[in-house]
Amino acid sequence: MENGGSVEVFEINEDAEKRKEYIETVTKEMGGLLTEYSYVEKNVLLRLSKSLTPDQAADYETALKETFK
Repeated sequence: MENGGSVEVFEINEDAEKRKEYIETVTKEMGGLLTEYSYVEKNVLLRLSKSLTPDQAADYETALKETFK
């Protein structure tokens, strides 16, 4: 996910949260070599490259939340 992102869809929210936690654990164990923004809304995990600015990532997070309103 060098310069892009991905959307992962799960059966239930709990599975999306577990996947996010797993990714965060693995990246920490690797010494932070692979970092990304990640957001969960309902059963969807949005993963974004750290090449985005925090403001850009926040815009994606907002769009994800708006999708489920």
